[in-house]
Amino acid sequence: MVSQKRLKGHGGKHQEEISKTAKYGGLFILVIMVLSIAGFALSMGGGQTSSQSSDNQNFPLTENAFQNPQTGETYWGAVVQGERFIFMNGVEGYDNFQNMVDLSTQIKSKSEQILTIKMGSNFTNVDAIYLIQEKLFPSLNIQTQMATINSTCNENTILFTNELIEDSTCMQFIAPQGEEANFADILVYHMIK
Repeated sequence: MVSQKRLKGHGGKHQEEISKTAKYGGLFILVIMVLSIAGFALSMGGGQTSSQSSDNQNFPLTENAFQNPQTGETYWGAVVQGERFIFMNGVEGYDNFQNMVDLSTQIKSKSEQILTIKMGSNFTNVDAIYLIQEKLFPSLNIQTQMATINSTCNENTILFTNELIEDSTCMQFIAPQGEEANFADILVYHMIK
């Protein structure tokens, strides 16, 4: 057994010196760890601005471009001007829609002009309108404006409609009722491929 005298001899001053040394040593190691983490984050691109990183992330339409982290399922997609386009249902059969091929060609040929967006009386699908007007056109630098109530169609007007309108001078985005979002995906596909 250890005597009381010995136990008292090991306390006191020597223990304070160890505590100060451990304290300063621990702080020194903590500072080194923080600087290492910051340096690693900056070297891995953490110091880039959003404009730098979005320029590096643009890529053309690609199979397996995006993946669902929960299921592992992959999707077709592209990134244009930092805007993601993901085709959750794939793109099989999209090339068979000649009307969308023609519409995308017309729109691309007028990209230097401001296009007017006009809504057909029965066309109410906000997802299709958002995808095309708010996501696709800005990423392709196509300027748009909404039609006024009494405006007429011309060759710079895109009419969103559920049925073909004969003898119309405007470009027509025609999608059957209930299928508007799917047809918007098809147009996006042809615009970015």
